[in-house]
Amino acid sequence: MRSLKDLTVKSGGWIQEERKLDDKTVFFAFEKVIGEWYGMKGRENIFPEHWTDGALLIRVRSSLWLNELLLEKEKLQRAVNVFLGGEPVKQITFKRG
Repeated sequence: MRSLKDLTVKSGGWIQEERKLDDKTVFFAFEKVIGEWYGMKGRENIFPEHWTDGALLIRVRSSLWLNELLLEKEKLQRAVNVFLGGEPVKQITFKRG
């Protein structure tokens, strides 16, 4: 059984939950945002591939989608962070393939 100390961190008199996101949670949030923005075509062509320490790697099928995502990168990052709460996604990088 885990202790209360393992679950919380005391900071400035307040007790805050320490929340470590796993890749499945971040991928779900990203796919949800892509689905809302681009529908089925987006889901068929844009895939989250890797998540580590605030960096999200996204794979896209074509240069057309890559260009679109590069133009919307900051908005996309903000939307995923809003969905997750806080700012866990610090960087998004894209690769074609």
